[in-house]
This record gives sequence, C-alpha cells and structure tokens, in this order.
Amino acid sequence: METHLNALGDLLQRMALKHAVRTFRIRGELTAWLAFMFSA
Repeated sequence: METHLNALGDLLQRMALKHAVRTFRIRGELTAWLAFMFSA
C-alpha cells in the first residue's frame, strides 16, 4: 500500500509539473505576442 501511494504521489507531481510548464509556456507566448503587437 505504501509503495502504491508513493507511486501515485510521483505521478501527480509529474503531471502538476508538466501542467505548470505548459501554462508558463502559453503565458510567455501570450506576453511576447502582446508585446510584439503593441510595439509594432
């Protein structure tokens, strides 16, 4: 049971990290696009 919980925790952590990276990337692209639009 213990190892199962640890594996689940690892999976959740990995998914959360992947989601955070994706969100950060999208936000970064949006910011860059807005900056480009306003500077043009």
